[in-house]
Amino acid sequence: MTPETLHSLLGAGIDANKPQGVAKQVVRTGTLNGRKVVQYSDGSTEYAD
Repeated sequence: MTPETLHSLLGAGIDANKPQGVAKQVVRTGTLNGRKVVQYSDGSTEYAD
């Protein structure tokens, strides 16, 4: 295994204990039963009260 391959597999020294700040992107918003809902790019949906 080359050092470059190992480096890419290990994530370039990223600390798994630190939050990486990956934010979900809002795809669409709407209302359901009078409550605001948000759908994200990863497919998840949740209330946005």
